[in-house]
Amino acid sequence: MIETSSIFLCYNRLDLTKWSLEALFKYTTFDEKNILTIIDNNSTDGTREWLVKQNWPFVDIILNKNETGAVKAANQGMRRVHAKYYILLQNDMRVIPHWRDYLLTAANMDERIGIVGLDQEEIVKGRDGATGNEGVYDVPFVGTVCTLIKDELVRDIGYFDEDFDYHDCDDVEYCYRARIYGWRVVWVTWAFIKDHLRAATNRWGVNPKWRPGHKIWLQKKAKWDRLLAEGKIKGRWRP
Repeated sequence: MIETSSIFLCYNRLDLTKWSLEALFKYTTFDEKNILTIIDNNSTDGTREWLVKQNWPFVDIILNKNETGAVKAANQGMRRVHAKYYILLQNDMRVIPHWRDYLLTAANMDERIGIVGLDQEEIVKGRDGATGNEGVYDVPFVGTVCTLIKDELVRDIGYFDEDFDYHDCDDVEYCYRARIYGWRVVWVTWAFIKDHLRAATNRWGVNPKWRPGHKIWLQKKAKWDRLLAEGKIKGRWRP
């Protein structure tokens, strides 16, 4: 069985894609059990042409004919390959040495840990990468810039809700759903990534889809809260 399936999403910003992939290939080994899928969401800036010229081993490149939105692209990548762990990446982040080991270490600290996110340098600066269990914290949700999701969790709660077109509140809903079903969502603060603040999925600057995404999230939360109140998911809620 494939151990890790890393899914790298890109849409335009060829400069960031090169910047991000440079570190990814420098600090990550891909092989028969650890593969990479690059999904280009119909870029128009030369990204697609550049990608097809590359010859990376154990890398699958998907060129979507339409801009599906990041949520559908993430699901597309997870459905493409069955793996023990899925790792979501975007072209506006840059990994550090041993980043994948950090994710896996945290994921295996507890069988109920289902989602692991790495710290973002833009949020908390100055992390030195020191290891230690004290740096793993339960949180309400993590973003999906550099995030591990266990296959067991996907089989339990399903994929991201595609009612969310872009990465606005889809991660909040997914982590809430995971916690309802008894899974832990954790944040690792002894490792970080460099983040260009959502440049991969937001071509408008301040994302105008935030308001619709937040409205959809409130509707989804009401549904899950109703199921909890009715006892249909009794005993699984993890606050």
